[in-house]
Amino acid sequence: MLSFKYAPPPTPAQYQRLVREVARGPQQLTPDQHVVSRVLLDQFAEPVGAKGERLVSSLNRAYIHAKPTKRGPAGCGKFRHFVRHASDSSETAWMATETRLHGALDAADNGTFFDQPQHSDTVRDAIVLHLVRSIPMLLVSDETWRNRHAAHVDAWMRQGRDVLSRMHRTRFGWSPSSEATRNCSS
Repeated sequence: MLSFKYAPPPTPAQYQRLVREVARGPQQLTPDQHVVSRVLLDQFAEPVGAKGERLVSSLNRAYIHAKPTKRGPAGCGKFRHFVRHASDSSETAWMATETRLHGALDAADNGTFFDQPQHSDTVRDAIVLHLVRSIPMLLVSDETWRNRHAAHVDAWMRQGRDVLSRMHRTRFGWSPSSEATRNCSS
């Protein structure tokens, strides 16, 4: 009989921890982004050739009749600009989770996975990150970004004009509603 502790479903606070990790970093774009963990892909890699390089067979879904190619795990499961907003911070959270995933997978292989609760937290984080980097979530994210961004700009223009004017004056040294602005436009 297996003996292990039941891991309850993640709480909203646990999901929010990942969101905070992503929000903490710089909001820049990383062009090549993995949507499948290299650590997981390595579990399916096989030693090939005289050097025994670990490779994964990959198939381009656009050309399903083409011959599969063999690549290292780092060359598989990635897309250009998949996460379009704050992908740099998202990559940082992804890399931190992947680093912890090595230990969790090793513990699963040697039967000690349930001895340390952080392993189940790591697997849960990996599942969340894979879900976030799925095509359905990409569609939701893009649609939400468009709707929320437009609403946010509208709210600032309606209710935050004074704050925007102060920020502009602080940054550029003149107010967009000053006499100089009116003279420039005439």
